[in-house]
Amino acid sequence: METTLIWFRNAPLVIAHRGASVHAPENTIAAFSLAAELGADAVELDAKLTADGQVVVHHDLTLDRTTTGTGP
Repeated sequence: METTLIWFRNAPLVIAHRGASVHAPENTIAAFSLAAELGADAVELDAKLTADGQVVVHHDLTLDRTTTGTGP
């Protein structure tokens, strides 16, 4: 994977929003890996801090939309 300063090149950057979330569950390792395989220059993700101080990668404030769970 390229680790140079990609924003200095003369081409648009491809930034995968929550990974390749059309093809894999958003904000997952699978989505991030697929985004890299598909040639994304960067991945945008959503990091949150839980009530008990753990860092998780999840977009929403609740679990309802993306899991079978409910609530914060």
